[in-house]
Amino acid sequence: MGKEEPSDSPFKLKVYDISSVSATVEVEPLDKTAPYYMDIINEGDFNQAQQYGFDDYMSWFLTNLKEQTGKPHDEVVEMISSYGNDGFILTSLQPETKYYAFAVGIGPDGMTTTEVISQAFTTHKKEVSDNTISIETGEITYELAEFNISTTTDENYLFTIEPAIIVKDMSDTELTDYIIQNNIAWGGLEQMTYSGYQTIEWQGKAGWDYVAVAFGYSKGAVTTEI
Repeated sequence: MGKEEPSDSPFKLKVYDISSVSATVEVEPLDKTAPYYMDIINEGDFNQAQQYGFDDYMSWFLTNLKEQTGKPHDEVVEMISSYGNDGFILTSLQPETKYYAFAVGIGPDGMTTTEVISQAFTTHKKEVSDNTISIETGEITYELAEFNISTTTDENYLFTIEPAIIVKDMSDTELTDYIIQNNIAWGGLEQMTYSGYQTIEWQGKAGWDYVAVAFGYSKGAVTTEI
């Protein structure tokens, strides 16, 4: 944890639940009505932004976003703006790497209006499990399917069913990222988390092709093969 911000600081910044690939950030602004931008960037990008100024960084960042989204400048600025107490979970970090979480006030042009409040942190060593997970199908009917999941340890894993047309061309890394990102925002990962032997009944749509997926998952990190 970083040092306590003074009472007149534009933001209170908190970073917690740090794993090998993820971290949670919460920001409490002094001015609840003014827009601000918050993010996590690696040490090299942060040091460069400090050296050349965060307006230079914001200009580069907004230009990239406009190219990626095709949106005009004002819409991109509004898209990245936060108001009041806000936070996020980032799950695409690299293990054993130093990062900076930061918050800074921004104006309608996306340029900075306050000092940058930041906190450095380092992600943990990648966790690897020797858990082996096996999926066997049981009875399958018109709309229902039964799955028996066996494991060699009691460590946590995620199990889900995805439409084949969506995930069939994804690599293992793309598939695990898709499942995590698609469910983390609304809290769905908790409902998908299991340990040990499980028999699961699932209802789908008749005639659809599906893929059953399981992989070890702990503290924001994939810990086994998929």
